[in-house]
Amino acid sequence: MNLIRKDVDINILEERIIKPSIKVENPKHIVLVHGFATDSRCWDIYVNQSKENYLYLINLPGHGNHDYQPIELSFEYIVSLVKEYVKSVNFKTGEKIVLMGHSYGGAISSVVANELENEGLDIIEKLILLAPYSMFSIVKAIDKIYLFNVKDADSFNKLQEIIFNNAKNSLIALEKFLYKKLSMDFFKKNMKNFKWVIVGMSLPSTFFKINQAFKNIGYKSYFLFGENDKLIDNSRTIKRASSTFNIKPYVSIYENCGHAFFVEESDKFFNEIKDCLLYTSPSPRDRSL
Repeated sequence: MNLIRKDVDINILEERIIKPSIKVENPKHIVLVHGFATDSRCWDIYVNQSKENYLYLINLPGHGNHDYQPIELSFEYIVSLVKEYVKSVNFKTGEKIVLMGHSYGGAISSVVANELENEGLDIIEKLILLAPYSMFSIVKAIDKIYLFNVKDADSFNKLQEIIFNNAKNSLIALEKFLYKKLSMDFFKKNMKNFKWVIVGMSLPSTFFKINQAFKNIGYKSYFLFGENDKLIDNSRTIKRASSTFNIKPYVSIYENCGHAFFVEESDKFFNEIKDCLLYTSPSPRDRSL
């Protein structure tokens, strides 16, 4: 039985559901969890390409249109919120969930999946982690935190240079989504929340939960990375996820791409996710690192 907690309000996740425009047998139900300092619009290119599945887009606390209390910006609370949301989607649809998260959202997704498994709830069909945040990210990211303090066009452009391997081309591709204008509005509204989110991201208890999740279920997950990611330590993350039973997880590296590789190589990403969704096992084990 999926007992949904009443002490967290999943409505603050600002759910947006995209229904399939093409009828297929057994469509997937995919919950997409964005990363730090962005929102559900980061998935726009993928959403435009995906026609066969149900997509559940959410805005994490501190990244949406609500006024948030500091407690709602803690890692523990956000994990609880996303976990209850996943339970609610499963309860409403009666279907298992594909949970896909990027960066900070990947860390959240891994902990959510681990906690659900520990609770004996078999409701995650697949866990897809795109450049997931972990303790191994600190060394690479610590000197770049100040770049997320976006106040003008110049600081915005500097941030893009660490998000994308080729920022110029990526910004051109995103222009039809009004990416720059909407991003500037987003930063103006949410900057005050980010300091609390960063505190929650940096606590030892947060890293412990992420580390345990990678250790316990990493070998069953799908890991996708950008080759030239300036924020995530790919190799150490993969090593941690491979430690249980010495089984290597599914790993895919996008050459000449950065942290937001799913935008830089959107066609390749869409096709790879489509293939991943077709696998019948939790995760294929035949990928060499």
